[in-house]
Amino acid sequence: MRVFIFDLLAYGKHFDQYKASSPAVTGNGLIRVAVPPELNGDIDAQSENGTFRTDFEITILGRIDAHQIRGTIGRGGARIRLQTGNGRIELRKS
Repeated sequence: MRVFIFDLLAYGKHFDQYKASSPAVTGNGLIRVAVPPELNGDIDAQSENGTFRTDFEITILGRIDAHQIRGTIGRGGARIRLQTGNGRIELRKS
């Protein structure tokens, strides 16, 4: 099982300038991302057999789907892409 745990707090108030070079992808494992509470970003999260939990209010884009969530946090901005086959995805305030 691979587990991804990210803490993007290092970007602080400049998170809007963050550009991921690759998405967090795992076949079977937890993905937990901690970001500053003032985050403005776009989320694209997919899990075939897991759940999605967040501390943020998200404006959903498109239709509500049991396996994927796409939306905007705050004013939108940097894209956060998270994908797992059989794991939970968490987007937390750091």
